[in-house]
Amino acid sequence: KRGNVLLVTRSGNDNHPTEKPVDLIGQIISNSTTDLILDPFMGSGTTLVAAKQLGRKCIGIEIEEKYCEIAVKRLSQEVMAFEPLKEAV
Repeated sequence: KRGNVLLVTRSGNDNHPTEKPVDLIGQIISNSTTDLILDPFMGSGTTLVAAKQLGRKCIGIEIEEKYCEIAVKRLSQEVMAFEPLKEAV
């Protein structure tokens, strides 16, 4: 049985004064059965980043334009797939 305490480390990110760690939001989303997540107070986009990582659709709403710009930048960052170098023969 899963407990009711989620353990995560702080993000150390200063994009927003109350930014939550992506891992925390990811755990919450993972426990949800819905494919569409709504975040009406998007801030710098942590919920959207977590949803994207988990393959979920997400709608974010934010009144402050500067936080919308940060969220767009965070969501546009992609990690390239790692392929090991092949040794020369």
